[in-house]
Amino acid sequence: MAQFKSKNSRVKQVSSKGIEPLLSKHTTVILDAVDHRLKKQNASWISEMDSRFEHPGQTD
Repeated sequence: MAQFKSKNSRVKQVSSKGIEPLLSKHTTVILDAVDHRLKKQNASWISEMDSRFEHPGQTD
């Protein structure tokens, strides 16, 4: 006797395969935004350190 997959199980397989590229794109966007933010923060820290070395003893 042949076994048939239910309609719901087929929909779940298609959905999980179709969502992977979408999740991958979203993950890429999020990681790019985090990377951009960290680069800005790093530049800010470098600028702060440079000013401290140029003017030792001064505090903001």
